[in-house]
Amino acid sequence: MTKCLQSLVVMTVSTIVFGFLPSSAFASGQISSIILTNALPGFVQVPAGAENGPISPGNVSTIFASDTASQRVAITQMLTGGQISGYVRVWRSEPLQGDGLVEFAFQSPSTDSLSLLLGGFEKGEAAAVASQSGSTFNVPGVPDAQGYRIDFTNEGTALREFVVAFAKGNSAFLLTLATTKYDLTQANVITLAQRQWAMAPGSAIAPETIPSLGVDLLWGVIVALIVALIGFFWQRELTRRKVRDNPAVDVVRYATYKHLAKDQRKVVRKSLVKSQLLDEEHLNNAAVAWADHNLKIYWTTLASFVALDLTVVIVSKGHEYLVSVLAIAMFIGAVKLQINRKHFVHLRSTRAILAAEMPVPST
Repeated sequence: MTKCLQSLVVMTVSTIVFGFLPSSAFASGQISSIILTNALPGFVQVPAGAENGPISPGNVSTIFASDTASQRVAITQMLTGGQISGYVRVWRSEPLQGDGLVEFAFQSPSTDSLSLLLGGFEKGEAAAVASQSGSTFNVPGVPDAQGYRIDFTNEGTALREFVVAFAKGNSAFLLTLATTKYDLTQANVITLAQRQWAMAPGSAIAPETIPSLGVDLLWGVIVALIVALIGFFWQRELTRRKVRDNPAVDVVRYATYKHLAKDQRKVVRKSLVKSQLLDEEHLNNAAVAWADHNLKIYWTTLASFVALDLTVVIVSKGHEYLVSVLAIAMFIGAVKLQINRKHFVHLRSTRAILAAEMPVPST
């Protein structure tokens, strides 16, 4: 029963917490001194060992046996680097009657990390409540704590689980009280949570849940579209002002390019990319116009992708890092086209100077 109880807690805890913790080193501050030492009457601790004591690199594979190898490696690295400190304590009824208690305590120097841990754990428990037709309950005397009651059937054995999670100071606590006899109630786990709250120093930490990546992307797409629209109307306003200030200026050269035959368009694009001037000057004008038009698209689109990336990072509070390959490709393409245009214009200027200096043949 103890193994079953631990696995239920560990599967939820380890898949939520460890992606959110900071990289700065952290000393645990004797977490064992603030975790409960006594459970309910008739409960005894399991013998000290991998299942009852500090969470260390040496017992990660035992405590987090339900996780993947990569998750266990990540947990081990964080423990080794001092980024987190953890402790587990397990009790069971004596004589063994199908009741037990598992408490996990984690410490981190970042209240944001603990807030996210608490929010993530509560989100996972809420999902379990919904899938198992469970219920929630309040935890008087423990600010920002939430209680859950869930009924499981594991290999034919009915198991009722009462869970309370809260964070205080630099620690987060996860208490899971389970019974197969249904002789324990939520009042029992509330009592344990109140005792644990009184032992831990510091003030309460409210839970916070990171939006899903889909929500982050939705906000990013909205912002990207706004930036694209701003870029479009800004460019249109610049063109209008250009025509207003100088009605004689040629602002329709791209239309000239669009009216070229398809084979001529290909020649025009190729001439600019390869920096090869054409004999007909209106085709050279069309080439420059094509470059100017596409540069506007490049930079506007790039700004949109950057806005999308930044929005995702901001909304997720830095816990989702999205580097857009399209943004990188757009930037490279814009820079390359800008260089080609500059070289093409330079060649035109050089040819114009040479033509002006060339003596006019006498008639």
